[in-house]
Amino acid sequence: MAGGQRRDGGGILPTAAMVSTGVSGSVILALLPLLVGLLVDRLALPLATAGDIAGLRMSGATIGCLLIVPLTRRVDWRLIAGGSLVAILIGNAMSMLVHDVESLAFWQGVVGLGEGATAINGAALASSHNPDRGFGVLGCVSLSLGSIGYFICPRLAESYGLAGLIVPMMLVATIGLLLLRWFPPSGRGEIDPDMPAPGLLDGRSLLGLLTMGVFFLGLATIWSCVERVGVWRGYSQVDIGQAVGTLNLIFGLAGAGLAVVFGNRLGHRFPVVAAMGLSLLSFSLFGIQSWFCYLTAIALTFLAWMAAFSFIMGLLAEIDGSGRLAVAGLVVQTGCFAAGPALGTRLLGTGLFGLQLFAIACSVGAIGLAIVVTARRYP
Repeated sequence: MAGGQRRDGGGILPTAAMVSTGVSGSVILALLPLLVGLLVDRLALPLATAGDIAGLRMSGATIGCLLIVPLTRRVDWRLIAGGSLVAILIGNAMSMLVHDVESLAFWQGVVGLGEGATAINGAALASSHNPDRGFGVLGCVSLSLGSIGYFICPRLAESYGLAGLIVPMMLVATIGLLLLRWFPPSGRGEIDPDMPAPGLLDGRSLLGLLTMGVFFLGLATIWSCVERVGVWRGYSQVDIGQAVGTLNLIFGLAGAGLAVVFGNRLGHRFPVVAAMGLSLLSFSLFGIQSWFCYLTAIALTFLAWMAAFSFIMGLLAEIDGSGRLAVAGLVVQTGCFAAGPALGTRLLGTGLFGLQLFAIACSVGAIGLAIVVTARRYP
């Protein structure tokens, strides 16, 4: 295995610690449309402003991820995980206390910074015996909580506003802190920081990261507007929330479950290309004025999203077993979700077709890149 040494997962509690930390940072990806909707409907912010705040949060997450990359092989993983969870809790608490848009945007950026730093979880999972399966478990748990969030958060928001979304997410981070003592303690000592590893900008690493980036830029752009698309078509927010929550649970778990069941036995070319192919169909269906097509599009988006994520992360872990490239992959994905809300809300402001066309073009490009990067196996 290039650039790193595999180790066993370490039992139930270490796995729970890694997953709870990872979910604290990743569950916002599933709930991003809900955040944008609450900012518009509960705080009466313009759609573009709501998209900017969501984008700022994801920009903070991108910065948090970037800070982790050089520290992965040198700093205690448990220390990084603990600091990230504390930042999430402080930023969310302050977001409920402020009353102006500028302060809210700042503290949402702090939350994002902490969420990005939870990417250290990616290094821990990437160094496990079967990273495809580990990332699949992370996806299953994240989607389960995201699904629950779509059922309970809109109802809580009716009485408590933005706190209806923030408090449940703080509870997840608190669980991560309680399990912190079982988080894998370090890349330092287990992985020699001077040990040779693939460069993040060598050909095979760059192609893998580019595949991740192109695909998730298209997905994040259209996904951040899913709730608004439904509202504009005349569907109620309650119906949309229940539908997204249910489909999230069923089809998102199915996508992540493929990686849990098959692990790396299928290789990476077929699973990655097939998942991206499903996204082409899902993005096309969003343009049809039909509740059934809207639901089908959401279902296929969840299926493609979680399957592609798990298998692409497994591919990156195959290229570099030290975990650095997996963390860099999370940086790229988070960066896509940082750009997605601002770009998506602006494209949607000019009409749905432009939003669809952009997402479809990204998926086509990502399929081509995936075919190239999986054309050979890396030792």
